[in-house]
Amino acid sequence: AMKSRILGYADKKTFREIKKRFGYVINPLSTNSVGYYYKPCIDLMEFTSGDKLKIKGIDIQTIEQDHGFSKSVGFRFEKIAYTTDVKRLSNKAFKLLAGIEIWVIGVFTDKEHQTHVDLEEALRWIRKVSPKKAILTHMGPQLDYQMVQQTTPKNVYPAYDGMVIDTSS
Repeated sequence: AMKSRILGYADKKTFREIKKRFGYVINPLSTNSVGYYYKPCIDLMEFTSGDKLKIKGIDIQTIEQDHGFSKSVGFRFEKIAYTTDVKRLSNKAFKLLAGIEIWVIGVFTDKEHQTHVDLEEALRWIRKVSPKKAILTHMGPQLDYQMVQQTTPKNVYPAYDGMVIDTSS
């Protein structure tokens, strides 16, 4: 059972949608007699893409991304970046990624796609940013794990369920 509210972060558009669709998580009706919440409860903090945040002592840079028909948000956690649901990155986004050591990047397909970066373009981005490790996530059914593993550079790894990323090497 939940004993307290969960702190969550969202950009303005997402914040608005959560309030509209899931208002009960922001304003729960009540708690039970022992103080447990009987429904999920969130304290939402709003940010704007490009903002810098500090959460639990970790510096986080938010990165605006082009997701084809919409915008999405990527994150840089000091030397680690997470950018999925992305079609294009701006020059500003690439500047914010400079110097990362680990990049988790969403690559849905090996073909041109309207809302996701394809494998070939993602590999160009990886060469441009030069992280020590790049982990490909959000891989669609066209991307075979073994084929991706065998055909990408040694610092590029296809993600898998249960994967643990070693940040020390």
